[in-house]
Amino acid sequence: MREVPVRSARACWIKALAPLMWLVERTISTPATHHAHHGRHADDPAVLYKGNYGNLLFFWDVLFGTARITRTYPRSYGVEGLPPASFGEQLTWPLVNAAKAQPQPERGVAPAD
Repeated sequence: MREVPVRSARACWIKALAPLMWLVERTISTPATHHAHHGRHADDPAVLYKGNYGNLLFFWDVLFGTARITRTYPRSYGVEGLPPASFGEQLTWPLVNAAKAQPQPERGVAPAD
C-alpha cells in the first residue's frame, strides 16, 4: 500500500487553497494575527501591539495600515515593563487601582463644582 499519491493529492489540495487563505487572512482575524496584538516585546518580529486591532474583521487593519499578517506567534504575552502579578492581583487590579485613582477631597475644602 503506497501513501505517496495520497500525500501528493493532499499537497495539491492545500496549494489550491492558498489564494483563498490569502483572502481569508486579510478579511477575518486569524489566531496568529490576533496574538500579534498581545505580544510583550516590540523587538519580537511576530509582535505588533500598536496594530492588529480587529477582533473579528481584520480588513479594517489592512485598510488603515495597522495590520501585520504573520503565521508565527509571539515569544511571550503581556505589557512591556509591567511588573509580574499573580492571578488574584490581576483580578482585583481594576478595583484596587480604581480606588487609588479617585481624587480625595482635602479636609475643610469644599469640592469644586
